[in-house]
Amino acid sequence: MERRALGRYLAASTFAAPFLGAVTEAAPAVAATADRMPTAQLPPAPKPSRRSAAEYLLPDAEQTHEMLLVPGTGTLLITQMKPSGIVKVTLGSDGTPAQIYGFPLGAADADAHGLSPSRAYPGLVWCTLEHAGKLLLLDPRPNQPGQAPAVVRTIDVPTGAAGPHSIGEYGPDLWVTCKFSDQVLRINHRQPSLYTLYPTRPHPAFVAQRPGTDEFLVSQDQANALMAVDTRTGQTRQIPIPPEAGTTPVGLIAGPDGSVWTTLLGSQQQGTGTFGRIDAHDTFTWYRLRTPAATRAGLLHLAFPDTPPFTHVWLLGSSIINPNSYDQLVRVAFDNGFQDITAEQCIALPTQLCKAHRVLLLRDSVLATELTTATITQVTSASFANWNRPTSTLPDPADD
Repeated sequence: MERRALGRYLAASTFAAPFLGAVTEAAPAVAATADRMPTAQLPPAPKPSRRSAAEYLLPDAEQTHEMLLVPGTGTLLITQMKPSGIVKVTLGSDGTPAQIYGFPLGAADADAHGLSPSRAYPGLVWCTLEHAGKLLLLDPRPNQPGQAPAVVRTIDVPTGAAGPHSIGEYGPDLWVTCKFSDQVLRINHRQPSLYTLYPTRPHPAFVAQRPGTDEFLVSQDQANALMAVDTRTGQTRQIPIPPEAGTTPVGLIAGPDGSVWTTLLGSQQQGTGTFGRIDAHDTFTWYRLRTPAATRAGLLHLAFPDTPPFTHVWLLGSSIINPNSYDQLVRVAFDNGFQDITAEQCIALPTQLCKAHRVLLLRDSVLATELTTATITQVTSASFANWNRPTSTLPDPADD
C-alpha cells in the first residue's frame, strides 16, 4: 500500500533563543561566583505538538466519493463512481489504513455513490447506484477484508425517479435524493411499494431530519435554497439562502444542538468561507471563517464528533467547482452555546486541485476523500485540543 506523508511540527518553548546553526564543540561551563548571578533554571519546554497529513492511494478510478466507517468495526467503505466500485479499508490498531481492497459494484457505469449505515438491519449498509437507479443493502463482511461486500437486497427506484445520490435510513423509510429527476424519494425499505416522491428545485444533494420533529430538510445546490418536507401534511416549502451569506448549499447534517447545519460551496469564481445552522423557526445563524487561508473557502461538507463535548466541527474546503479554492480541512471550535467561534485552524491537503469530497471523523484522526486522485487523506494529531487557535487577533474578512 502506497503512502505519501506531509508532516507539520509545532514546537513551543519558554524564552528560547533562535537556532543559529550546528554547534561543533561544547562551550566551557561557567561557574557561579559572588559577583556573577547563577543562570536561572528554566522550566522544561512543552512537548512538541505534531500533526500530519498522509495520503493513501486507492484503486484507480476517475471519481472517489463517499466514506463510511462500518459501525462497531475497524472497516471503512468508500464508493467510486467511475468505474462503479466499492473499496474496503481495514484500519490498524493505530487507526491508520492497513489493508485496502477494491471490488466492482454493479456494471461499470452503475455509478456507486451514497453510503449509509442501517439500524433496522444491524451491521448492514445502504448504497446507491446513481446511474443504474438502484438502492442496495450490503453486507460489508468486515471480518473478511479480501472478500467483496455481499448484496443482500436490491430496491429499484420507482418509475419517474432517476439518479439516486445520497441515502439515509430513518425508521421504516429510506430518504434518497434523486439528482437526475430533481426529486426526493421517501420509500419504505420493507415494503418498497409504499413511497412518496417530492419534487425539488435543481439539484437535491443531501437530506437531514430536524431533530425531534417529523420534518426533513433538503439541500439544493443549484437553487440556493433548502427545501423543507413536512411528513405529517406532505407539504413542502422553500427556505432561501440569503444572498449576503453566499451560494450553493451542499453539505447538510443534523447538529448536536437541535439545529440542522449546512455549508456553502460558493460560485465558480469565489467561495465565502461560510457555513451555518437553521433552527426550528427557519432562522439562520451564519458563521464566516476568519483564518486567511479559509476566508474564500468553498465549503462542501462538515462533520461533528460522535461523542461529547460537541464544541467543535470539521469543515471540508474543496476545489470541486472553483480551482482557486484550497482543498483543506478546517477545525472550528465554539463556545458552549454555538454563539461564537473561539478558535479555528486549517490544514491544506497534500494534493491540491483534487476536488476534496467527503470528510469522516475517526477517534484520533480525520479522513477526506479526494475525488479526482483516487486517494484518501488522513490527518492525525496527538491531541486535537492543540489545534485551537484564538481568533481575537485575526483581521476581519475583507468586504470585497
